[in-house]
Amino acid sequence: MESSSPTPSAATTTSEPTPDTANSKGFSEGSKYVWSDDVEVSIVKVKFSKMTKADVEDVDPDGKVGQDLVRFYMRVRNGSTAPLDDVAGEVTVSYGADGEQAEQRFTKDQEFEEFGTIRAGRAKTISETYAIPRKAQGDVTLDFDLDLGTHEVATFSGPVR
Repeated sequence: MESSSPTPSAATTTSEPTPDTANSKGFSEGSKYVWSDDVEVSIVKVKFSKMTKADVEDVDPDGKVGQDLVRFYMRVRNGSTAPLDDVAGEVTVSYGADGEQAEQRFTKDQEFEEFGTIRAGRAKTISETYAIPRKAQGDVTLDFDLDLGTHEVATFSGPVR
């Protein structure tokens, strides 16, 4: 299996990324991406579930009962000496050979979360859930845009575990 590691996908930056942990098995718990200013994003947990009737009725009417879901728990650690203001943490997930866009889903057990400001030396974790068919979970790409342009986009790709 070819080794894959987080790679940048944005063209211009003020902070050059360094792939700190190469992950030859795709991204799973512990995969991380570190920028040169010692700010990092890591996948701290991956949870698999299915959309329930209650989720569709109470929270996400666009979801489908039984739909395969993957929840990514992402942690941003600010190892720099300055606060990170207005952290966007914009996530885009795609899957399959054609890079089909995964739909973000919402479930009853998930709270709305934002990164906001992260003080120097601190970290914050949020989670987002996406509909990814089970058969496509071996070929997933997650792009994490920390702050909409200052840092390069961190890309994780491969099978989710």
